[in-house]
Parts: sequence; structure tokens; C-alpha cells
Amino acid sequence: RDEYVLGFLIDLNAMAQAAEAEKLYETDAFKREMDFIRKRVLMQAILTKATKAALTDEAMKQTYQEAVAQQKPEKEVRARHILFRADPKDPAAGAAAEKKAQDVEAQLKKGADFAKLATELTEDPSGKADGGDLGFFTKEQMVPEFAEVAFELKPGEVSKPVKTQFGWHVIKLEETRERPVPTFDEVKPQIEQFVAQKAQAEVVQKTRDAAKVEKTEAAPKPGDLLTPPAATPATPTP
Repeated sequence: RDEYVLGFLIDLNAMAQAAEAEKLYETDAFKREMDFIRKRVLMQAILTKATKAALTDEAMKQTYQEAVAQQKPEKEVRARHILFRADPKDPAAGAAAEKKAQDVEAQLKKGADFAKLATELTEDPSGKADGGDLGFFTKEQMVPEFAEVAFELKPGEVSKPVKTQFGWHVIKLEETRERPVPTFDEVKPQIEQFVAQKAQAEVVQKTRDAAKVEKTEAAPKPGDLLTPPAATPATPTP
């Protein structure tokens, strides 16, 4: 990588020196481009200045508090599941998966340990290592058929077999809680981005409002030059 960067810098300087030797910087096109680049760099400089001035601890913490105040309480549940996969287009496979889920339900009613059965039987690869534990989730994070059942259960309850697009599930609800508010440090990068974008938008709008702008008529398009103007009707001579 270092050699690539070094090679690029060598080419950049060598080509720039060659262009200077040919005095290409004296062309109108070069001057227009340099003027544009200068304005763009100046624009970035004033935006950077506004951003640095806005990114104070006080402003970011105030933004965080305002966001927290607007956040509505949301219920989360923690559940485990045992999944038997089935292709929706294969009725036989679906029936077999349903039968497996019913057998698991029967074992659980006899006192079998849910986490142990999940580790042994679930066809969800991510669930084998931790007994089918899905962690905490909101209703919107799961497919509707699964979520409806999970959020109706009480802690410790086990569902009847539930069919979703993934197959047949048996669900156990572990616990419920109100979704915790993220800490300031957890969302600090998003807050910084929001505050910076807001500050930049405000300085752009303020500068535009203060500027004197005159809009002139658009220049003719190249195609217009090839179209002769419409002939003016001749005035009858008395």
C-alpha cells in the first residue's frame, strides 16, 4: 500500500510539473476549474467551522435528552424456540415438521427441559448452542405469526406448535420488560452526526437567505442553435 501511494504521489508531481512546463494553467478551462475548486474548498471550510462550533457536550446532551423524551415505552420479550423447518411448497415435509413439533409439545407437558430439547432437536443452527434462546425482541422484529403468540404468553408458558414461513415452532416465554433507553455513549456517534448535519443545514440556509441572488434567463441549449426561428408573418402592403 505504501508503494502504491508513493507511486501515485510521484506521478502526480511529475505530471503537474509537465503541465506547468506547457503553461496549461493559463487556459480558460483551467482557470474556471481552479475557481470552482477554490469555492468548493471554501464552502467545506465554513461548514467544518460551523460543525466544530455546534459539537459541544451541552448541545449533544440536550439533543439526547430531547430524543429520550420523545421515545415511547415499548414492550420486549425474551423467548426460546424449537424450530422444525418445512418447505411451504412441500405438504409432506410440512406435515412431518408439524408432527415433530407436536411430539416436543407432548414431552414438555411431561416435564422435559425446554433448553435441553432445543439444543438436541432444533433445526435453527443459531439456537443449538444456547438452548433456542432468541434474546429480547420487540413485536416488529419477528414474523407476525411468531410474534402474536410470543407476546400473548406469560413468563414460563409454552405455546402450542406455531406455523410460520420458516416451519413449525414451539415457543417458551422467559421474561418481559420495557425496552431500555440506550445510554448517551451508545448513541453518541448518531447524535454527533445529527447535530453536525443540522448545523450545516442551518449555516447553508442562513447564508443563502443573506445572499443577493439574481436569476437570469437560461442560455440557449445547443439543440436550439440548430433550429431556425419561426418566420414572422409578413405584413400585407396596402
